[in-house]
Amino acid sequence: MCSAVKNVGRFLPKIVTNMKTLGTVFDEYVMIFFYDHSDDDTWHVLEELKQYNNNIVIINNPQPLSSAAPRTYKIAHARNSLLNAIRNSYKHYEYFIMMDADEICTHPVKLDIFKKYLYRRDWDALSFNKPFYYDLWALSMKHLIFSIWHFEQPNGHQIYIDAVNYLLDSCPKDELISVYSAFCGFAIYRTPKFIDSFYDGKPRLDLIPEFLLKQNIGTSGPILPYHWAPNEPPQDCEHRSFHLYAVFKNEARVRISPEIIFPTDPEFP
Repeated sequence: MCSAVKNVGRFLPKIVTNMKTLGTVFDEYVMIFFYDHSDDDTWHVLEELKQYNNNIVIINNPQPLSSAAPRTYKIAHARNSLLNAIRNSYKHYEYFIMMDADEICTHPVKLDIFKKYLYRRDWDALSFNKPFYYDLWALSMKHLIFSIWHFEQPNGHQIYIDAVNYLLDSCPKDELISVYSAFCGFAIYRTPKFIDSFYDGKPRLDLIPEFLLKQNIGTSGPILPYHWAPNEPPQDCEHRSFHLYAVFKNEARVRISPEIIFPTDPEFP
């Protein structure tokens, strides 16, 4: 289980508890945290938790990016470092998990739902729904394969909301939704399908088949600079490159379960 952490000290005890709960379904597991310089007590909380959990591994960012680097570049750097740790020491594991260490994953995990899907063979990457599906930036669907924030707003935003809500609402019971990319704070991966992939905080249009990009443009309009920082270096959600590479090179099956394993935590609404 992997997590990039920065300024998340208050969430970490619950995150580690959930990781330990998830770990009970595996014969062996580790919890790997990539730490970046924080302004809160994240480091001290991690060190304290490690004293009571021998399977916690902490990577203290050995090569920090420039403070001027866009946030997506920094997150991609962190996740790639976690991937390198898997390649170097845990490549034999059948699965690995990427998990955000914030309020999104602090409510006690619904282990019964997780186990329900874990042993199925119809996915290679599996994420889950939320009470409100918020992670639209990581999402790539059949006719909406590129970034929600690179099309005219607010119309582009609404197109993606309507599309994912339709998929979630119309999905038959116990079935999974087929997409090109999804995360929503938590995803589990079959290691052989994703071990050679990579995260990139820049737009990677070279990973998208031309006909799918044309479909997206036909639905959403022309591609524009990143909506939230149009004058900064080009940016995209780092999960898209990670998933698209595995989908088109390794034939990975990326799926979303309409079920929820992390309800909203009342302590962190």
